[in-house]
Amino acid sequence: MHAEIPPGQQVIAAANNRRHESRAAVQVFARDTRLDADAPLVYLAPGQADQLRPDARAGHLVCPLADCQDSTFVVRGGLVRRHHFAHRAGAGHHTAETIAHHTAKHLVARWLREQYPTATVYPDTKEVETGQRPDVLLELPDGTQVAYEVQFADLTAGAWQARRDRYASEGIKNVWLFGGRRYDRAPAPGVSGGDWVSLHGVFRSVLAELHPMLLIDPFAQTVALGAGDDVFELLVATDRRGWGARMSAQVGPRRLLQDLPATRGVLEVPGVRPLLEAARAERVRRTEEERLQAEHAEKTRADAEKRRAEEQERERLERERAERLDAQRRLGRERAEEAARAEQALQLARATQEADRRRALWAAERSRVEATIGPLPVAVDAPVAPAELAVTTAAPDEWRWRVLSALQANWGFTVNPQGLRTLIPRRDGIPTSQVDPLLGDFLVLLRAHGWVWFWGARRPRSGEAVRVLAGVGAHPQRPRSAQLKPLPSGRVSGPGPGNHPYLDVDGTPSVDPVDRSRAVGTDAASKAMESALEEEQQRMIRTALAEALPPEEAGADASGAPNLIGVYRALPEAARWCVSRDWPVWRLPPRLHETARLTFYVLAFVYRDQPQADVRLADCSPEDALSVLEELHRQGFVSHGALGWQATYGGVL
Repeated sequence: MHAEIPPGQQVIAAANNRRHESRAAVQVFARDTRLDADAPLVYLAPGQADQLRPDARAGHLVCPLADCQDSTFVVRGGLVRRHHFAHRAGAGHHTAETIAHHTAKHLVARWLREQYPTATVYPDTKEVETGQRPDVLLELPDGTQVAYEVQFADLTAGAWQARRDRYASEGIKNVWLFGGRRYDRAPAPGVSGGDWVSLHGVFRSVLAELHPMLLIDPFAQTVALGAGDDVFELLVATDRRGWGARMSAQVGPRRLLQDLPATRGVLEVPGVRPLLEAARAERVRRTEEERLQAEHAEKTRADAEKRRAEEQERERLERERAERLDAQRRLGRERAEEAARAEQALQLARATQEADRRRALWAAERSRVEATIGPLPVAVDAPVAPAELAVTTAAPDEWRWRVLSALQANWGFTVNPQGLRTLIPRRDGIPTSQVDPLLGDFLVLLRAHGWVWFWGARRPRSGEAVRVLAGVGAHPQRPRSAQLKPLPSGRVSGPGPGNHPYLDVDGTPSVDPVDRSRAVGTDAASKAMESALEEEQQRMIRTALAEALPPEEAGADASGAPNLIGVYRALPEAARWCVSRDWPVWRLPPRLHETARLTFYVLAFVYRDQPQADVRLADCSPEDALSVLEELHRQGFVSHGALGWQATYGGVL
């Protein structure tokens, strides 16, 4: 028999068709220390505080929560607040959700014992075959098992489905009751009239499995059914695509759990059966409607496929006719292409023979070069690109050495890369533009070996000069691979030589312009000489540099110093320029110091940095002239390449 509820407590228990009461969580179950540990808990019915207070004072009734630090209970009751157990002041501190979940499952266990006196009820104490331990497990005498889950903690739709499927795999009925503010929460904005709650995401799976939306309030001891249009739509939508972010449910009457019946161990809430029967019927109707729509769509698709097949057959016949008409023209084109390929192969064979011939001619010259300066740099012997045979008539290592030698002669300067193209002999009919890919690839290789620097990723950018970083006797320093990483903008990442970034302090690119670079190539020396000086000045310079002065003007001193009067006469600016510079300590006889300074001046300003096979001033002997040039080379003022002596940026000037 249910305990009689005093009039003062009926308002609290009935909940009057509203959301769960906003009251402090109270405990209504206690463990009797005089009974076995698995004995049912003692329930404090409304209005029964006086009957149980002596047992609590005697210490027989204690807190049943396992993690309780001070389980001593006192009994409290009055006319307004529900009679309940409580901890002493400063003890307990259980969360409201913990108390609610504990109270709910023991209310369900107590209700099941009353419904099925001969059955066995396990409140959170027994595992089933799936390894799960239900909040409450009911075992009927015929062996039927019904698992009750009271859910207050947050649960995802996927997690609920997994737990539900595990129960179903062993044929265990399962009933889910949801409570607390996660599930029985405030209505969605704009919804008014009646008792409404917002639908938690877990109900997407719950309702799709045709499980009713059941809400439990353990403190009011009520259970309610969630219904409404959104709930019905989710019950019907088996594909679970009908979920919306602002869906809500209308809560039916909140009925006392003790007044509700059970069938075969399953809680019966008024309205559940009609709702589920209507949902099943609607599922059948929609399934049939979808079947008819699918049949209609299939018929429409089949008709369209038939028309498409007929159209494709017409197109096939037309295509075959067109292909037959084109067959002869295609055959003619193929024969013409085959003839063209044969001609190209013949031309390539001829080009290969010519390249081999030039390699043989260059082999002796290369031996002489290497006998003078040692083995050529490894970049000269880079793998041969097939395009070279169709573009140039020179041996690959021959034109590469020409380019590198011209660059070495300008060590420390920047050069215009356009002139380097003239160092690559082209086959007849090949435009200069086809030389650019060969030259660009070789310059990229030289940059990777540390000989030169430019910012373009594949070749020097438009208007960009090439800076020469090494020369004869100066070993190149390979840059790091990170410096040469190409960027989407078409340049390498850098930094450049001397750890210099692409952008200067003022934000301008640090690109060497071609208009301030040296001209190189086969015709650079003649062009420089033509624009250097007036005819009279050229005559005076040639006289001063190539002819010995008359004996009466020579006036060589006892030390044998060369007479440089003719040089100063031809180059009046030379003396002022040499005096204004700081010079290193020469490893030369004092009589040749002035000769060394003027020799550098002549190479840098008279010959405009163009290579010279021999440089002698006035009556300077060949031995002294060679000593001067070698000292300038040692100090870094000049370089010596295949084309001769040339001023550089080395030294302290």
